[in-house]
Amino acid sequence: MCDFCERSPEMVRKPVFGVITNGTILTERLIRIIKDYHLTVTVSIDGPQEIHNSLRVYPDGRGSFDEIVSNVNSLKQLGVPVHYEATYTRVHQAHQLTMQGLAHYLESTHGFSSGVIVPAVIPEGGSVDLEPALGDGLDDVDCLTSGDISRETVYIPLYSFIMGEKLKYLCPIGVTHFCVAANGDIYPCQLFLGDDRFCLGNVHGLCLLQESAQYLRTMDMLSVYCKERNDTCGPCWAKNLCKGCPGNMYLKSHEVKIPNSFCQNSKRFLEELLWKLAELRSDHGKWDALVQRIRDKAYG
Repeated sequence: MCDFCERSPEMVRKPVFGVITNGTILTERLIRIIKDYHLTVTVSIDGPQEIHNSLRVYPDGRGSFDEIVSNVNSLKQLGVPVHYEATYTRVHQAHQLTMQGLAHYLESTHGFSSGVIVPAVIPEGGSVDLEPALGDGLDDVDCLTSGDISRETVYIPLYSFIMGEKLKYLCPIGVTHFCVAANGDIYPCQLFLGDDRFCLGNVHGLCLLQESAQYLRTMDMLSVYCKERNDTCGPCWAKNLCKGCPGNMYLKSHEVKIPNSFCQNSKRFLEELLWKLAELRSDHGKWDALVQRIRDKAYG
């Protein structure tokens, strides 16, 4: 993929490359590739050993926690920033570990730079309890009192609000974000891997910038996630601040749409966030410190 971009003279700006991995294998060759191309590394890890090993196991039933932590430590010793991608499940709830607690554990105990926690997706019609996940998001808002902007749920709308940059897309999949499979197939997001409906092309074929019929067809289907082209988003007060995961939405319903439940939860979360910002703005010291943290995180 790196070579593909290098031989595309149409690209004015070269992309930032990253790899998402289960973290179980780290060879000298992989280390060389990571360092040569300055790859960002995101590791799938679901939390403390007891929880992770019950969710991510080898074919023989062994847990993968120890190997992952060892490889993460090796990467950090080489100066490679490592991020996490965790799936939040009912196993975490059974252990009374919130999404906020999971993030704190991964960042404070294992030194991950940052990461993403995604609630487990259950097909539509199943029994889903959204309140715990939403409640954790509201807890993230409370962290603003101490100036904590580490949670992505809070940082992205904060950045949009304070820096005056509108979030044009629910998620810029297929616009600025792409995923490449091992065979070279290109998808707008890793959650669509293997689904031919969302394949944009292949790195061994036409450049995406040539906008093949396949690319245009897929992007037209995904245009529902562009708020300027979505009639539902047009009159919504939260359209410039909300963000979401189209991949999770599709996996749950197998439809390319923005579900009403997402909009309701997003507006409730953003209402709480804006109330908290109003409180902080009354304290000039805290407000100035918060704005500076946002700028430092954005440009540092």
